[in-house]
Amino acid sequence: MPVLNADEFLTRFRGIRGEYLTTVRPLLQRMRASLVVEPTAGETQAKVDLEAHVRVYVVDSFLAALNWRMDVSAADGSLNLMPEMALRSLEKGTTRFLDYLGIERKTGAPLMVVETKRPSSALPMLRESSDMYARVNHSAIVSQGLNGTGLAYEWNKWLDTLRDYVRSVQVQAGRTPARAVITNGDWFILFLDPADSFLEAGARDPAKILVIEGSGGWDPNALQAAPSEMERRYTEVFEHLEYQRVLGKAPTLSPGTVAFNIQSQNVRRVMHGLKLRYEKLRNVHTPSPHISLAPVLFLQSQFGTWLTVDASNAQFELPHEEKLLAQHLADVEAASKALLAQMNRALGTSIAPTELTSHYADAASFETLSAVRETSDDEYVVVTGDETHYLRAKPTVSKCSFHDAAASFKRGVGMAPAIMARSLQPRAFFISGENHHCAHQEVWAAKASPITAANEAGCGSRSGKQGQAFCEIWRVDQYLCCRACVFESVCTKAAVFHLPCHPQGGATRTVSGG
Repeated sequence: MPVLNADEFLTRFRGIRGEYLTTVRPLLQRMRASLVVEPTAGETQAKVDLEAHVRVYVVDSFLAALNWRMDVSAADGSLNLMPEMALRSLEKGTTRFLDYLGIERKTGAPLMVVETKRPSSALPMLRESSDMYARVNHSAIVSQGLNGTGLAYEWNKWLDTLRDYVRSVQVQAGRTPARAVITNGDWFILFLDPADSFLEAGARDPAKILVIEGSGGWDPNALQAAPSEMERRYTEVFEHLEYQRVLGKAPTLSPGTVAFNIQSQNVRRVMHGLKLRYEKLRNVHTPSPHISLAPVLFLQSQFGTWLTVDASNAQFELPHEEKLLAQHLADVEAASKALLAQMNRALGTSIAPTELTSHYADAASFETLSAVRETSDDEYVVVTGDETHYLRAKPTVSKCSFHDAAASFKRGVGMAPAIMARSLQPRAFFISGENHHCAHQEVWAAKASPITAANEAGCGSRSGKQGQAFCEIWRVDQYLCCRACVFESVCTKAAVFHLPCHPQGGATRTVSGG
């Protein structure tokens, strides 16, 4: 069962540490004493505790309590943590092995690098520090070490290794892990922005390095001592390292549970959205597309996590009769705004939704919440920003002749075959002559064009990956008029995309037939 909240994580952490100190460690000591006749000269108890022991009995369980799983037989497909993961080192040109690599379950994209050290390892100190036991700012010391300042023990070497791991993953996987962690099982150092800490252009900001100090080593008496720093700061650790939060997503919430999951001051932005299902409607004669949808909200926390709020009691069907479309859009708008009002009441706020163009312009946020994503076969989540539907009531260009197939053919740009009935293949919900239909062949070809490595920069931020269509809603409607779609303002900013019709006073870029 997944860990649902920070309190459950704390309970599990206490159990993990207590079991190791009171059961596992004494057993390891007895077994070692029975197998080693005489201790090696100079051997101390600290050397009896091995990194392997802490990894197996502490770190594995710690990560599992944050919903990072190595269960290869997990029926729910929860495998998302790979131990001893090999990668090609940029620094050394050899194969090195990450202690742990956390991945996105479906795609295998790297999310988190975890490096472990032997239990006797101490937190970093400045090499020339006169008082090794003074109270210090470890985050600042780590930052200085990343900038080349000499640190005590082996910390410069360890930071260099972690830097190599992060950069190697970034180059080979095409993305920087969202988190990096180094720990001895007692203390934990969390790099909340590995790009800032380890990449060339990073600022090594100590505010983005969270150090959780240990509780005095592996002394069983520590269990009876004052709460450890991990116990005092467990909510921060859960917020920063729990799988769904590192992924940038969290379970869907009802309006009544929003305040239990995020505080008002931590809300960075809110946007409208839709859950959308595309289905085949079985008519007596010709099958036709059926689209049902429900309003949702997307909330982003200051830590980057996206929460979805779903009223779960409002569902609408996109009408086949054009005259009913305006009422449909009004109904969805009313339900969406009611959901926003519920969310604001729950949080005691009056937050207004962010525009879609702003979301696309924020590369980091867009990477964790693309505007259109398929959640299962022909089920999608669509981000609409400050709008409440992906459709507009009317196109931004009035009386455009390209809505009609016959007029388009007359101008030599008609798309064959003409869409005279709502179609499943090709996908066309609107038909020739309707204001939401586009019959221009060059517009269709541009929307169908795949995103490639060569044109990706010109496409700008897109929900699709390389090989997928440029059009954001291609999988729902291939013939939708771009001027009647809320993604118009985003798509028309792309250097590679031009439309033959223009709003009054707008740009004059054209494609063939304009």
